[in-house]
Amino acid sequence: MKGNVVEVMETAKAYKKSGENGKSSSAGQSRGEEFTYEIKEHIGVLKTSPGGWTKELNVVSWNGNPEKYDLREWSEDHKKMSRGVTLTLREARTIFEWFSERDLSGAEAEEE
Repeated sequence: MKGNVVEVMETAKAYKKSGENGKSSSAGQSRGEEFTYEIKEHIGVLKTSPGGWTKELNVVSWNGNPEKYDLREWSEDHKKMSRGVTLTLREARTIFEWFSERDLSGAEAEEE
């Protein structure tokens, strides 16, 4: 899927806090305030839930700000999202280095 560029420009309302997927508010903004996002590059899907939500790694621009690596769950139409983690290029490189230094081939069982 890498290389497939998904460009979506949506204006969305932040949802009220609840335990359900897709309910989030953007950091630094009040609940209910509108925000924009544009998925600049779709890197890959880590997992798909039975309800159709996908845990994805993307490059996203939030509110027209510089692009960041973004890991979160998205609804099928990419109009709703869960809370997630955004990383600058430097932060992503640091995490990559940490993983590169570890032996990930161990006998640990993969957790779902």
